[in-house]
Amino acid sequence: MKVFMIGGGDIARHHGRAVLRLGGEVIGVYDVSEKSLEIYRKEFGCPSCTYEEIEDYVVKADYVVISTPPTKRLDYVEMVLRHHIPLYMEKPVACTMEDAMKIKAMADRYDAKIMVGFAHYYRPAYRKMLELVKTGMFGEPVDIAFSRLSPGFGFHAKNLGASWRTDPNLACGMTVESVSHDWKLITAMAGGFDTIACNYTGTIASVPKFDNHTSITIRLRNGAIGTIAASWACDIPTCSRACATAPSAPSPPPGPVTFPPVPGPTSAPRAPSSSPARGCLSSPGSPGRRRTCPMPRPCSLTTPMITPRAT
Repeated sequence: MKVFMIGGGDIARHHGRAVLRLGGEVIGVYDVSEKSLEIYRKEFGCPSCTYEEIEDYVVKADYVVISTPPTKRLDYVEMVLRHHIPLYMEKPVACTMEDAMKIKAMADRYDAKIMVGFAHYYRPAYRKMLELVKTGMFGEPVDIAFSRLSPGFGFHAKNLGASWRTDPNLACGMTVESVSHDWKLITAMAGGFDTIACNYTGTIASVPKFDNHTSITIRLRNGAIGTIAASWACDIPTCSRACATAPSAPSPPPGPVTFPPVPGPTSAPRAPSSSPARGCLSSPGSPGRRRTCPMPRPCSLTTPMITPRAT
């Protein structure tokens, strides 16, 4: 398996390591940053190329990974698709609907094979949550709430250093670049949406296109509501916690719903409560903690959470 990388930053290095673990080979890398190329060449022992040489490497690859900023990739996408080479493209697909539709048109024109990478979607806790929701054991989702608050770019109105995220020519903002993870999971659990409203703002005055606070409200097609609150400029050092309570489904699971453990100390499960039946399904977010939700009881756990509808 021969893989060519367009974009040689941190995410591309993760992809390269995965290729090696699977027994594959990184045959080359392209990036606009010579510093990134130097780091990549040193770790993977592969050559780098110029912009003009990209297609020479594309035709040698079994597939290509594009992990450039979403504001700069239309030309790269066409360089890959016109040679009918499978493409793995980091999320989000684009920053504007216009660019997204151009990529779709290319995919149709070249009958392309494209996968968009949403790494969070494949985290064990998220997969377990989606599996449990799809079984119907909790009833149909009526309220899906995500809250993701932490320090990051724009924390205390400061730019945290050189990054494409806060480059005025490349920035697309947290709402498009990062919150797309949350959007992917919500729509996976409850389908498409009927209406959506979003308010956002940023704290880096020199980069007005860069937002790092967002609040989104969604009405999903199944009648459920969804909310996403996210910030990269919050003093809370981890994901915030939320509480969801609602009448439980008529046939709750027979025991605790336990998510896969993460490294570090564990916390003991709480004993079931005699309080009125309530349900909360939540995935762990804070490092070094294992979350167990002994249904039924009210709880306060790291988001995302699901409030089931009684049937």
